[in-house]
Amino acid sequence: MGFRELPRVRRGAASPVAANDVPPLAYRQALDQEAALVTNAAVAQPAPGPLIGVLLVADGDAVADLPAGLSIAVEADVDAAQAEAWRAAGHELVLVPRDTAGETAFPIRSALSADLESVPAAAVLATDAVAGDDLRRLASALTESGHGLVLSGPRVAPLSSLLPVPAMQIDRVVSAEAGADDLRQALDRAALVARRDGGVLMAIEADEEALSVMRDWRGRGVGLAPVSSLLRRLGES
Repeated sequence: MGFRELPRVRRGAASPVAANDVPPLAYRQALDQEAALVTNAAVAQPAPGPLIGVLLVADGDAVADLPAGLSIAVEADVDAAQAEAWRAAGHELVLVPRDTAGETAFPIRSALSADLESVPAAAVLATDAVAGDDLRRLASALTESGHGLVLSGPRVAPLSSLLPVPAMQIDRVVSAEAGADDLRQALDRAALVARRDGGVLMAIEADEEALSVMRDWRGRGVGLAPVSSLLRRLGES
């Protein structure tokens, strides 16, 4: 599982985290309190101030000591006990659904329904496998469940502002190949962007070294937050 289409921070890389170019979402209806993005969120209300939304791609035991309130990427075959343990620890589940590129609306809805049934506690979906009509069909299928959507394709930013669900592009993926210094630098640069824009979204392939950095990192007024917090802010703006 991974997000391969974005620029990736690797060992020795010092490229900045790009600002999210997606404008505020033009929803026609307020976020429903029964929507999965609200009921399955890791926190009841998004924290005030600038935020770095964190989507972790990590093994189960590795995140045990992290502060509560981050998002963890899972697939539909995730161990149910592990998913329940993450939720009990205060984390949020972000489902990476099966690839339905090229399918028509009905197969997409059927596959999505099966995936969501396997991970009923998911608040958000994350994908890098769709664009254009595929993306619109997926987003349309999510309108009934009220899930948010995060995207990592290279050309999805203009589309995400036109979708009927809360949607946002991942700004940067930090590879597992990145060292501790690279991750600290990526977080520091993300904090600069968050102070300027209010929020930024990162996906971090986290091994034990990376998780140690995250436990010790201090954002000087910028907090680490679950993905749902950034999406709900957009939806409420």
